[in-house]
Amino acid sequence: MKKTLMYLFASSMLLSQVALAAGTVTSPNKHSDPVGDVDNKPVAWCQDLETDLKSTDFKREGDEYVVQMEVTKEIKKTDGYKEYYFWLDITHDSNKGYTPYLPDSAAWPDMFANYRIFYSVNVYRDENGSRPEERIAIQNCFERDCSRDEGMYSTNDVKVSVVGNTVTFRWPVNLLPEMAKHKKIRVGYTTYYDMQMCNGEDDSPQWGRNAWEIKL
Repeated sequence: MKKTLMYLFASSMLLSQVALAAGTVTSPNKHSDPVGDVDNKPVAWCQDLETDLKSTDFKREGDEYVVQMEVTKEIKKTDGYKEYYFWLDITHDSNKGYTPYLPDSAAWPDMFANYRIFYSVNVYRDENGSRPEERIAIQNCFERDCSRDEGMYSTNDVKVSVVGNTVTFRWPVNLLPEMAKHKKIRVGYTTYYDMQMCNGEDDSPQWGRNAWEIKL
């Protein structure tokens, strides 16, 4: 019996090591998004794969929270205007939160967002070539009307990096103290582009579904 148990334990350890080596162990808060579901306007041939969400992830690394938004194509910052952002429903209180994107319609009916964390890149062209202007901002729905973009304020507390086809956000855990009081939050992700008379938006989860439930 003891030999059997030792064999089973050794086998389970070996399988775990193989899974780690193969990269099959993933974050419990990682979610995939359907490719090609961007709501493009004014016509269907408008598209920008640099904002077509492929997956999202939310995790804690030491004293930081880390969010990653992966799209289907490398983000080159060479043309147009693009946004990558997400909403945090920490308190789940309908009296204190905002449901994106009312008053038009609700992207995620069960979300009452307390914060939006936002990154954008706007590429200007002149005689010297392309010049990207980047912005990192937070919107506090406790204090601002989150149905309006004017309520966002720039911040140095959130760090954003763009590598390949992934936008990564990092911020200290004490930046939003309300999160320490909750084991679960709800999150909704959005990308947007405006380029050459076209624009489009992608949302994860897809429009009309409930927001992602994230375990902290």
